[in-house]
Amino acid sequence: VIKDHEEPIVLRARHVLIDDGGELHAGSALCPYQGNFSIVLYGRADEGVQPDPYFGLKYIGVGPGGTLELHGQKKLSWTFLNKTLRPGGMEEGGYFFERSWGHRGVIVHVIDPKSATVVHSDRFDTYRSKKESERLAQYLNAVPAGRILSVAVNDEGSRNLDDAARKAMTRLGSKHFLHLGFRHPWSFLTVKGNPSSSVEDHIEYHGHRGSAAARVSKVFQTEHGEPFNVSSSSEWVQDVEWTEWFDHDRVTHTKGGEKISDLRVAHLFIKSITFFF
Repeated sequence: VIKDHEEPIVLRARHVLIDDGGELHAGSALCPYQGNFSIVLYGRADEGVQPDPYFGLKYIGVGPGGTLELHGQKKLSWTFLNKTLRPGGMEEGGYFFERSWGHRGVIVHVIDPKSATVVHSDRFDTYRSKKESERLAQYLNAVPAGRILSVAVNDEGSRNLDDAARKAMTRLGSKHFLHLGFRHPWSFLTVKGNPSSSVEDHIEYHGHRGSAAARVSKVFQTEHGEPFNVSSSSEWVQDVEWTEWFDHDRVTHTKGGEKISDLRVAHLFIKSITFFF
């Protein structure tokens, strides 16, 4: 197409078929067409026109040996950026937490629902010390109302868990923490001051082969109405194979009072907490 750029070009046709050495060019890669070129297809389905067996009725078709090249002005592409979306979807990005051996006890995360960010986290080794149980009760009581609490037991947390901590968790909305037993997987989500918002999972693990997992998940909203999901998992996985050089009868103590011989019986795989939407 070679024409003055002043007036637009309008090509009206029932169809356009380019084949068998035919070519249609508007501008080129080196010299783009700067005017306005339009192809308008017209016609009705009830006019009795026989359709092309390959292209149909209204079409711009390029068959064998045909060439169609349309080169126009380069336009600047753009998009309106309303907000920066960080990895994980939230203002500070997503959050993932995972621990296994060496992180025993009750693990607590405190989340600000307005911004979907973790404002504090702590671990309370209520297996080893009653002081940790007292500290847990004080910690829970000090959390401001309206904050999201994600709590899970890793490995073992019931041995020195006293009534103060059990009742503090019960006031938050827990129904199972009061009777938490030895190495029971347990996960809990709640909003401080709103016990009815609680979701909880608890498994009584009796040492059978296989695994036991307590998992909870709940969707919350930020102050801007953006949904985000909080998930927590407390899991005990068994059937871990150990090499033959372990002396199975030897009672070897490690830091914290755990026995190496116990490790052959079962292996704990962690609680985790993650946010996403």
